[in-house]
Amino acid sequence: MDIKVVLPLVHLDNLVFTPLPQFALKAYAVENEVCHEEEIEIIEFSREDDIANSLMSILETKPQIVGFSCYVWNFLVVEKISNAIKEMLGEKCLIVWGGPHISEKPYLFAQKFPLSVDLVVGWYGEKSFSEIIDLYKKNYSNGEIAEQINGVWSIETPDKKLDFDFVPLNEIPNPHVYDWFPQTLKDQISERVFLVETYRNCPFQCGYCLWGQAENKINGLSAETFKTTFDSLIEMGARHFKFADAGLGLMKKRDKEIFRYFIEKKVDKDDIVINLSCIPSFLKHKCKTLLIQSNRFVIDSHSLNNYSLKTKIIILLEKLLFFLNKNNVDFIITQSETMHAILRQIGYPRDKLITIAYKSKNETDYINNLIRKAGNVFLYVSSDEPHKNHRNLIEGWCLLSDEKLFPKLVLTIDDNTDLYKHIMNKSKEHCLNIEIKSNLSRDEIINLYKYSTALIYPSFFESYGLPLVEAVQYNLPVIASELDYVRDILDPEFTFNPNSPKSISRSVKRFLNVTDKKTEIVTAKEFLLRIIKL
Repeated sequence: MDIKVVLPLVHLDNLVFTPLPQFALKAYAVENEVCHEEEIEIIEFSREDDIANSLMSILETKPQIVGFSCYVWNFLVVEKISNAIKEMLGEKCLIVWGGPHISEKPYLFAQKFPLSVDLVVGWYGEKSFSEIIDLYKKNYSNGEIAEQINGVWSIETPDKKLDFDFVPLNEIPNPHVYDWFPQTLKDQISERVFLVETYRNCPFQCGYCLWGQAENKINGLSAETFKTTFDSLIEMGARHFKFADAGLGLMKKRDKEIFRYFIEKKVDKDDIVINLSCIPSFLKHKCKTLLIQSNRFVIDSHSLNNYSLKTKIIILLEKLLFFLNKNNVDFIITQSETMHAILRQIGYPRDKLITIAYKSKNETDYINNLIRKAGNVFLYVSSDEPHKNHRNLIEGWCLLSDEKLFPKLVLTIDDNTDLYKHIMNKSKEHCLNIEIKSNLSRDEIINLYKYSTALIYPSFFESYGLPLVEAVQYNLPVIASELDYVRDILDPEFTFNPNSPKSISRSVKRFLNVTDKKTEIVTAKEFLLRIIKL
């Protein structure tokens, strides 16, 4: 049975990075003889492109299966295009979603978007996607496909176990085949950034990162395989590369060999190496080397008392690697003056530090076109890590309830944690007006800003404080900790001592124009008279 499979990649803005996931899906399917290479087409466009034109570019291929890679920056567009395809083609076209944005809880996306997606694939999808194609060609229903393939969900499998098939890199043929490149890539090959994957998984499970959630057992290509792939890309005309690797540096001997080959033989002295991992390169390069330092835990001292032993070990290891290798970079770039000052305090030269904060302008235009809903709704966008200080915030809300004040508080923590249970117990005990929204998409978070009265931000410790930047974008008033990282970004309407629930509650009352009862000051004579009357 002939079949037409389309793998679109929706980029953030301009076409910059190459569609590596799509190349890998095609390479695995062709290698395993699920379909012929001409039956799978890869196309790409930007989320800024006209959606109607993007939709037509897909429909013109007459697809039977369309597979989207979902990221936080493209999901809104992916969902709209998927929904339009389903409305126009119905059961004649199977819509499949994969990618990091939906992989933690894929079954939720299958349940939430039944009119836009048929099957949702979690984590590494090369094997699962090939099996989907195979069963689809055999006329299996969506429910039957989801039941039979590990790591695949549909609306008909809500209770299916959260389990995945890990695909080792050495089982995927070289995905960089020139004839498979979309014309948009061929036309700009020397300008595009080629994603190169040499390493999968991570032994750690850091709260701010998804890599270790999929699989803990590390897996990597050999240095010789990398060299062959890299040389072929150079011959095709590729000049810019980014390593899409989770734990680059953990396979030290192999990684050193790869980097020596990559840097010493292929990089000129006028080139630039940018390290995005918060840990400096473990080699001193002959070209200019930059480090983007966005993890304050790596450079600062902060109590780890409430963190797990595993997290403590990870942070201490990252600190060690930073201090051992910090002289291997020419410049460190931070996003706040506080991070800049901390690096100065630990002895990093001022002329080697650069502070650049950035934000997206596109979402600002979007949110400014929305009408904000009136009402006392306070929003705290954050994870549930201890330094985010939810417990003092909730105690502050309890104090407000004691004074018969019940402003609404919206939180974005996960709903399967001890902190969630603690907050629910406190809410029930004190009749708090608290709503917890978990597992939100990017557009859902934007809508929270739209419907909120103010952002409240009690965190003890931040490298940057992205929600503060977003509050500025969306013209949302801010009540925050009186700490340097806050003042680096904005001047809040009101501030508080993050260690004091009383201070938090008082700042909320000031924002609500509620008069706070003050201690009466009397004369010495009145003082004595009142004591005598006791």
